[in-house]
Amino acid sequence: MTLNLYCLRHGQPTGDPSLLGITDRPLSDHGWQQMRNNVSQISELHQVISSPLSRCSAFAQEWTDEQNLPLLIDPSWSECNFGQWDGMTYHSLWQNHKDEMQSFWQSPEDFTPPQGEPLAQFTQRIEQALLKLEQNYQGQNVLLIAHAGVIRTLIAWTLNMDYHSASHLRRISLDYGSITHISIFRDDDGVLWPRLVGMNHSVESVHAA
Repeated sequence: MTLNLYCLRHGQPTGDPSLLGITDRPLSDHGWQQMRNNVSQISELHQVISSPLSRCSAFAQEWTDEQNLPLLIDPSWSECNFGQWDGMTYHSLWQNHKDEMQSFWQSPEDFTPPQGEPLAQFTQRIEQALLKLEQNYQGQNVLLIAHAGVIRTLIAWTLNMDYHSASHLRRISLDYGSITHISIFRDDDGVLWPRLVGMNHSVESVHAA
């Protein structure tokens, strides 16, 4: 049986570019439109799952009501918690914490923001959530509305990348509102065969190309 998992990154949030983890900043008007434009490309869904943060869940609740689809809000799919840095603008972080930011940017697996969630802990949380999702929704088409860090981790798991290098966080580009499609086939022996079917697809990125 095959799970088709469509991962929709939330749209552009309000405010200046910031290190958004668990900070609950809402979507901008443009962010709403980005998600509407791209989610319309997916059909025959059985289940929608969303991070509880409002930049994901507000759209999820409105859209599933319109489409008459079941919705599960699951905190396991929240973005990484960046501790004391969470919600701070990149400009402020680089201005006031330059050395620490360089360490974090270059080696997030070795440097955790003050009171933040270690990368290894975040990765384990997302992998466990994915395996639980696969068990519960085998043979179904599921839309997951989540965050860039979450979706990059799912891509890394699919491609069997080394989590500890954190290269997936630096090298995988995901646009706001983009869709990434992962299929996971479970054979008769219970072995999982994941495949990256499509990545970072959006109306805006296609037009930009």
